[in-house]
Amino acid sequence: MIVLFDISMTAALYIYVICFLIGFIFMLALYYFIDKRQNNYIYFFLFFALSSIGALLLASREYVGTFAGVILSNSTIILGFMMLPIGCRRIYKINNNNILYLITYLLYLIAFILAKYVYDNIFLRVYILNITALLFLFYALYILMKNRKVHSKHEVLLMAIFFIAFAVILRTLNFIIHIETTDQFLLFQYDPFFIVLTGITNLLVIPGVLSIIKNQLEVELENISKIDVLTGLDNRRSLYSSIEQVWKQSKRDKTSLSVFMIDIDNFKKYNDKFGHVYGDEVLITISEAIKKVVYHPFDIVSRYGGEEFVIVLYECGYESGLQKANEIH
Repeated sequence: MIVLFDISMTAALYIYVICFLIGFIFMLALYYFIDKRQNNYIYFFLFFALSSIGALLLASREYVGTFAGVILSNSTIILGFMMLPIGCRRIYKINNNNILYLITYLLYLIAFILAKYVYDNIFLRVYILNITALLFLFYALYILMKNRKVHSKHEVLLMAIFFIAFAVILRTLNFIIHIETTDQFLLFQYDPFFIVLTGITNLLVIPGVLSIIKNQLEVELENISKIDVLTGLDNRRSLYSSIEQVWKQSKRDKTSLSVFMIDIDNFKKYNDKFGHVYGDEVLITISEAIKKVVYHPFDIVSRYGGEEFVIVLYECGYESGLQKANEIH
């Protein structure tokens, strides 16, 4: 039989550790320099951190004992994999159901301990470990696929998690194929390859996270270019791009639009008398008053010029538009 990948299990595990340490160092730098305030990517950092600790314990199992080298190491790695779906939900601003994660992890822990101390079956342990990892990976894929249309720039992270899941599936299939063998060499001769493959594919999470950061920075930059700095309202550039979309939507829905142009009387005289600081406060106060009567997601409130504002109200006819105008006034 030809051996395609000749490497010891210990060497494979240390390569696995190195892969996670590279990810850990990168995500630590990312967290410190970019994400320290928002904590949007803290769970991807925890994925690499926990997996690094677990992989190091697994590689040192001959020195740290059975509990730390088998139970604690694998459980820490699984805890790291659990961070992936939590991290994906975090970047989409979706609340996490922590109870569900906790129950899944506890069930894994009980099953894994029974497989080790009651049945003493390495096949069973591998199946429990890999199936639990796949549950978390597939859930992360589901979250990314579900939000794919809204966040089209997240394909890199989606592909990264897909390749990790694929590597875990290949390792599981290797054990299934050789489930009846009594030859330990035949069983484990390819397992180091799958461990190294899993470690390398885990590093793909890094470009996945970078692609999300790049996309979010581009969106923020675009939003800044369309927002009036003083009032926080849309500026004229944003108005021109938004009003076309709202107009097309109103035609599809066959609904009315109301458009207001608001101009502040004697604003120049007020500015000349009291100064621009007080003039800015007037603009901010009027902006806040307008925001209080605008509710529909398709409504547009824009600062058109110095003291001019434009309001576009969706599903708003003449009578309701007049009522809104009086409320603003």
